[in-house]
Amino acid sequence: MYGSSLFLFGITASGCMPTLIITLYALLMYVNGFKFSGFNVNHIDMCPPLAGILFGLTNSIASLTGVVAPTMVGAITQSGNTRANWNQVFYVTAGVYFVAATVYNLLASAEPQKWNSNKEPAKKRQRC
Repeated sequence: MYGSSLFLFGITASGCMPTLIITLYALLMYVNGFKFSGFNVNHIDMCPPLAGILFGLTNSIASLTGVVAPTMVGAITQSGNTRANWNQVFYVTAGVYFVAATVYNLLASAEPQKWNSNKEPAKKRQRC
């Protein structure tokens, strides 16, 4: 996701060169595809029995961007559909990519977690 941030910054710096912008955007989408073989399968590493539930939870949270992103773009471009306004949109998006990648790199783990077990705790016998 760091690569996606860099390509977004490149798009804002490319001025009015459509061929360069399209090339950078294509590269952005290409690099963006690597995340599917990275953090999207991390759930299986952490806890195979609960991977589906984990993916459902994290994907639900990630889907909130589908509501937030159009609202943000509308607020930023409210004063006009200018290149400067769209550059702001790209800066915010690049920042989100950068922060998300940093948080993931600092906090994520592929190690099996403590709660990676389907076993129920052993029942204690009561002495009467």
